[in-house]
Amino acid sequence: MTRPLLVPLVVSFLAAALLAPSAAAQYGTSPPPAATAYPPAPPTAPPPGTPAAQPPPATTPANLPTAGGMTAPGPIDPNAQKPKSETDKKLEDAEEDDSGRGLTWFWLEFEGGFQHMGLETFEVDQSNLTAGFVASEASGGFIGAGLGAQLLYFRIGPRGRIGFYKDWQMFSIGGELGIRFPLGPIEPHINLGAGYTALGSVSDTLNAVPDSVKISGFDVRVGGGLDFFIGNVFFIGASASWEFLGLTRPGVSLDDINASSATNLDEAQKAALAAEGSGYGSAISIGGKLGLAF
Repeated sequence: MTRPLLVPLVVSFLAAALLAPSAAAQYGTSPPPAATAYPPAPPTAPPPGTPAAQPPPATTPANLPTAGGMTAPGPIDPNAQKPKSETDKKLEDAEEDDSGRGLTWFWLEFEGGFQHMGLETFEVDQSNLTAGFVASEASGGFIGAGLGAQLLYFRIGPRGRIGFYKDWQMFSIGGELGIRFPLGPIEPHINLGAGYTALGSVSDTLNAVPDSVKISGFDVRVGGGLDFFIGNVFFIGASASWEFLGLTRPGVSLDDINASSATNLDEAQKAALAAEGSGYGSAISIGGKLGLAF
């Protein structure tokens, strides 16, 4: 190669070497800097006095028997609560809806008020019940008492009453069944009763003929009322009832009538007194009461 050609080549090579770094900086072709390496952080030690973490308990205790790859269940936790049955839920709901007084096993009450009595309210074809010697209709006061047992909403027990009228008294005693509806301190109730009833102070209608007039029979009573509890035991209330009466009167012997000094009786009165009589009556009672339930 001749000297004149070598000089331009050397100049071109030097120019290219000088321009290469500036081009690389302009177009971002320079390699990224190497990442700085940091040593890993040492593990943090727990504060002094902190207990070391315990390993989780084994899912299968070593002391439980196994058979065929199956493990017997562990002991029952005494603190675990059993699921409530439907009966328990109903009892809890009933307790929430209850009057709050708890269960009542016995009851005792006294009553009194006004009563209207009709011995022959319903007409019959037989002879006159009273034979015309005493009034068959009257009004007056009455007193009574009842006691018995109670199971949830039901009451059962005996009840007696005495009615006081101008010419006679009415005595009744029998059994009673009632149902109650607790609404907090207020208890509406419905009662049904039946028993024996009799008139008093009518046997001396004819002084000369002992036991001349006897009237007795049966009664069926339906009633209801409202009791208001003061506390858990004591209550006051009001009640009303209607009674159906079936009464009979045995006849008096004509020999006893003729042998007596009742000479002022005419033949019609003697015949009525000698005949048996019966009647169906009714009574309406309205009153108040005091009682205990425990």
